[in-house]
Amino acid sequence: MSPSSAVTVALLASTSILVAAQDTILSCADVKCPTFPQRASNDCNITSSSYSNVGVSKIPGLPSSLGGLTWVEAIAVDDSNPQRRFIKDFYLGSDPNANTEDLGSCALFFTKVSRNVVFKDSRDITSAQGTCAEAMSQECVSKLLQRAQGVDLQGLPSKEACSQLKSVFEGRMDTECASFATGAAWEGVEAKELSGPGAPSAITSSQNSSTNCWPIEPKSFNLAPVATIVTNGTNNIVAGEQDLFKITPILTVVFPSSNSSGVSRTAAQLTCMKAIDMSVAKNSTKVGDPNESAAPGRLSVGATTAALIVALITFVTQLC
Repeated sequence: MSPSSAVTVALLASTSILVAAQDTILSCADVKCPTFPQRASNDCNITSSSYSNVGVSKIPGLPSSLGGLTWVEAIAVDDSNPQRRFIKDFYLGSDPNANTEDLGSCALFFTKVSRNVVFKDSRDITSAQGTCAEAMSQECVSKLLQRAQGVDLQGLPSKEACSQLKSVFEGRMDTECASFATGAAWEGVEAKELSGPGAPSAITSSQNSSTNCWPIEPKSFNLAPVATIVTNGTNNIVAGEQDLFKITPILTVVFPSSNSSGVSRTAAQLTCMKAIDMSVAKNSTKVGDPNESAAPGRLSVGATTAALIVALITFVTQLC
């Protein structure tokens, strides 16, 4: 598959319900993205977008011969408008040599989950990581996979299959997952095609001229932009970090698109994604220079934290 071709999902090894352990979430430093000279803040540019931190995690349950699909979450803060915005861009990393013929695939992004969706080691949300079983319980994860794999999607176009999957999750709630949702049913479920005419295209060499960071291992993998989640930001330091570094569960679903496929039924895996602030993990300063923004309007997390502190001090001074 050439870099300009649509990214498709590779074949899952088993059609039975398999709750595979999620890989460690890697940071900018782990995937060798640079930092600003003489500063602790990350300097990660992908095409025309600048990011302060990333999270990189392979999708569990895939055969090693296929190299493993990988989700990448990249975060940034946009202060170019009066209303601060928190930006999360999601990319899919894939092996350009993987054989994905006769497969359909979708990704469901659970963009609205409750504050109960946290990793056990969440004392510092910016560096916390773990598995979906820790964040949402083994019982809830099993129910989500069971429901996805119970949908007969064989032969459906990816667009129709993604829409059907979305409606299945928005239509009802399993009791095992009730405490992790924000309503009586799942809300904010975004379905994205990973195969077919509506699938995202991998970033090409010409688009990549300004990139200084390719947050994927191995570096030969393709990256394709799949989804963007934008929320209104806040000047509250704690609330801001909770929004930027909260978990986004992603359900990756693979199904046979024709009778000749090696997959006989729908298969799925769940990945709990978040960015990792590696400057915290390295015991580096978390508060950076407000001028460290990698691009106009976008601040690093350290710079954003510094700005929030200044705003809070100013507010308290005015009260006094």
